[in-house]
Amino acid sequence: MKRTMTIAVAAVAVSGLAACGSSGGVAVSTPTHTSGSPAVSTHSTTRAIHTNAGSPTPSTSSTSPTPTATATMVSDSFKWSHSLCSRIDVNKVAKVVKAEVVVPQTKVVTSDVGYVTFDSCQYALQGETQYSGHASYGISADTWTEAEWDEQLRLDLKDNETDKAIKIGSHKGMADKVSGYVLVGNRLVEAVGNTETTREQIVALLKLAVPQASSVKPWPALLGKSECAKGNAAAASAIGGPATIRRDDTNGSVICGWAVHQASASIYGMPMDDAAKAIKDEAGRVPKSEKIKGLGEAAVYFPNGELHVATKKSEVTVDGTGEHVTKAKLVALAKAMLPSY
Repeated sequence: MKRTMTIAVAAVAVSGLAACGSSGGVAVSTPTHTSGSPAVSTHSTTRAIHTNAGSPTPSTSSTSPTPTATATMVSDSFKWSHSLCSRIDVNKVAKVVKAEVVVPQTKVVTSDVGYVTFDSCQYALQGETQYSGHASYGISADTWTEAEWDEQLRLDLKDNETDKAIKIGSHKGMADKVSGYVLVGNRLVEAVGNTETTREQIVALLKLAVPQASSVKPWPALLGKSECAKGNAAAASAIGGPATIRRDDTNGSVICGWAVHQASASIYGMPMDDAAKAIKDEAGRVPKSEKIKGLGEAAVYFPNGELHVATKKSEVTVDGTGEHVTKAKLVALAKAMLPSY
């Protein structure tokens, strides 16, 4: 599986600074923020986790809603109250990552759409450097069986030397020095540190989370905005069927995320005066980038699987994960959604 983790720029957001850029890798972070808090950038650090054909078969026991369910939206205060951060003492978290608690706390919530879609929360902490105080938690929006997780762990631990198997009580998982994951009940729990944390600190963060995870009620599966509806059909093609998870929002422009178990598609725009030049310049720096004709002011498909499209106002990033996603399907999603940017 693969997913993104908003690490460095999330810390910037808490400090009130603006950050911008494309999603790093293969899934888009769809940010929201509580009243009075700064916007979280979609630029993120990628953690590589298996998404190939060897990935476990999706379980039929998932409690995800039927695709015909009605999409809704909820407040950020609702999301925070339905997050691990609302259950874990921030002072204990600060002690683990050796940071100070910022007062008042800025309650940041995000949804990271990817092979696994995580609904996440972030504390406001101050470390010795700009990014060293970051700590966040997430819970998967979809459900996992023990058999699926065992197979996922087997794949990841086989191919990723930085990941090590961990066990917290009866809960099996994996961790490196930046992030860790365990299965609690039928949801994956993640803890994300920063560029200066150790594996031991990540495990300590997970130990704070595991006793609280089962008491956290999940966010509604379908959080959708009407502006994203025009992309529903194209997204369904890219993920292999109608979305059972939706994570839409606005952050300067509309952000749309569609997902099913172990697959996703997403699109978002970053306001930019000369996006066409920026995309062309970036393509010149990245080998094997492919220009796409007839799409926006300029469009490039990058080797990491992202499609970047320039409009007169924005640089639009289209992304997907899972066995059904292709370049052509991302182009179709871009064409469907481009009028919104």
